[in-house]
Amino acid sequence: MKNHYSRSIQDLNVLSGKDDSQSNTLRISILQEMRRSQTLPLQAIPAYVSTLIYQLACPSSPELRLLAEDELARLTQRLKRTAKAPPAWLNSGLPYTSIQCALSHRMLRWLLHDEAEFELSGLKATKSDLLNLLRVTLPDLERGMADLAGNNGQILELLKLKPKQLQSFLLSEFQKLDHLPFLKDQLFQQMGLICKLRLSDPALSLPFNRVPVDSVHYARSAKVPELALREAICEPIPAPEFLSIDMRNGIPRVCRMQLLYDGVELDAVTYMDTESLHYYAFENGFTVAIFAAGHDRQLPLESLVGFALFQNGIPACIGEARVFGRKVQVFPHYSGWFRQALSLRCGFANVLRTLHGVFGVWRLEIAGHTADEVRQLLALGFRTAEQSAPKLNGKSKKSPQGGPEVSKELLKKLVSRPLAFALHKSGGPDLETIRAKVTAYINKHHDGNRHRAERACVQNFLQKTGFRKPHEPEFRRTLADVAFVYDAMQWNHPDQVLHLKEMILKKPKDVYRYQEELLKVLEFTVRKS
Repeated sequence: MKNHYSRSIQDLNVLSGKDDSQSNTLRISILQEMRRSQTLPLQAIPAYVSTLIYQLACPSSPELRLLAEDELARLTQRLKRTAKAPPAWLNSGLPYTSIQCALSHRMLRWLLHDEAEFELSGLKATKSDLLNLLRVTLPDLERGMADLAGNNGQILELLKLKPKQLQSFLLSEFQKLDHLPFLKDQLFQQMGLICKLRLSDPALSLPFNRVPVDSVHYARSAKVPELALREAICEPIPAPEFLSIDMRNGIPRVCRMQLLYDGVELDAVTYMDTESLHYYAFENGFTVAIFAAGHDRQLPLESLVGFALFQNGIPACIGEARVFGRKVQVFPHYSGWFRQALSLRCGFANVLRTLHGVFGVWRLEIAGHTADEVRQLLALGFRTAEQSAPKLNGKSKKSPQGGPEVSKELLKKLVSRPLAFALHKSGGPDLETIRAKVTAYINKHHDGNRHRAERACVQNFLQKTGFRKPHEPEFRRTLADVAFVYDAMQWNHPDQVLHLKEMILKKPKDVYRYQEELLKVLEFTVRKS
C-alpha cells in the first residue's frame, strides 16, 4: 500500500511538467483517488504536500487547483489530530510541527511581534558569554553582579530569574545594543541559542505560506517556450502595483517564513525596509517583489537589496543582490518545487528583468547553484565570471539543454563559481578597484591609521565641497565612504561633487535614487577618461 502512494506521488511529479489536456486529466484522476483514500501513510505526507504546492503554483485547470486546495485542507485536519509528529517532520514546515534552527536577534523579535509560538534553549550555565553582554546592558545598580558572577548560571541566580522569564530577559537585554547591530549580532551568535518554532497556526506553515493574487494563471501548453534571455531581460518592466497595508505586511512574512523552513536567513530579508517594497506583475502568473535592506545593514558603496519571485502567489525564489554601478551579484534561494526547467528558465528571467529595469545594471552575476541549475544557466547564455575557463568561452559541443557541454569535473567547479551574463560592457571602475585605491591612499597619506584617515577625508570633503554634515547617525557611514573615494579617486569635478552629495543623502533613505546618482558619477568618470 505504501508503494502504491509513492508511485501515485511520483506520477504526479512527472505529469506536473506536462500541461496538455491528457496530462491534466490524469493529474485530476490521481488527486481524486488520493482524496477518496483514508489510509495515506504519515511518512508520505511531506512528499505529497510538496507535490500539491506545485499543483497550486502551476495549475492547468481550475478543477485541479481546487482539488489541491481541498487536499491540503484535509491533510491539515489530519495533522491536527495526530498525537505526535514523527521526528522526520522537524523543519518540514507542515502544520502543527516545529522548526528548529539558530536565528538572529532581529528575526526572533519579529516572531515575537507576530505572536508566533517559540522557545529558546541552549544557554550553557558553565560558560560566561552572557556576562560579556550584561556588563554593558544591566542597570547601574545591578551591573556589579556581572563582576561577582563567574558564569552564566551564577548571574542568573543572582538576578533571581525564573526559567519562564529567561527568554524575555535575553531578548530585551540584547535589544539595548540595537545602536551597535554588528556587535549585537556577534555576541548573540556566540551564545549558540536554538529556537524551536511551533507552527500551531496553519497560516504560518509551508502549504499556506503565500501572497494573495487577483487572478490565477493556468498553464495550457506542454511546450517549453524558447527563451531569448537578452530580449527577456531588456523588456520594459510594468509599473509597480499598488500595495495595501495587508500586502505590505504579508510579503515580508511570506519571505521570512519560506526561508525559515530551510533554516536560512538573508540580511536583505531579515532587515527588510518595508517602505522600499515594490511589487511587479508579469506574464504567466509570475510576480516579483524587490526591496532594500535597512540603512544599518547597507554595504559600503554597494546597495544590498532583496527579491522574491512568486508564481500564482506561491514563493518560488527568494534571495538578495548586491548592486554597484552597472553590475549586480545575485544570490538566489529556490523553493524545492520550483526546480522545474520551465519555471526556472521562464520565471527567474523576470527577476533579472526587474533588476535590470529598476537599477539599470548591464552585468548580472549569479552565485550559489546546483549542477542542474548550472546546466540551465549555461543553456540560457551565462558563462563563468572568471577568465580562466576557455572551454566555455570558445566554440564547443552543444549539450541536450542547448548550452555548451561540460565535463563532470568542470561542472563540479562551476557549482562554486559565479556565472555571468553581460548585456553591455560595464562602464567605470569596479568596486574592487576603488577599494584597492582607498587602501593604498590610507597607507600612503595617513600611515595606515584608519581612524585618522577617515576624520581627515571627511573634514576635507566638507571644506572643499561646502556640504553640511548631517546630524542623523544613519548618514555618517555613507559620508565616510564618499569622502574616502572623493580623495582616493579624485572625483572632484563640480558635476561629480553634486552627485556625491546626493549619494550621501539618498543611501540611507532611498537606494533606488542612490543608484541613479552613483551611475551619474561613474558615467562622468568614463567620459572623463
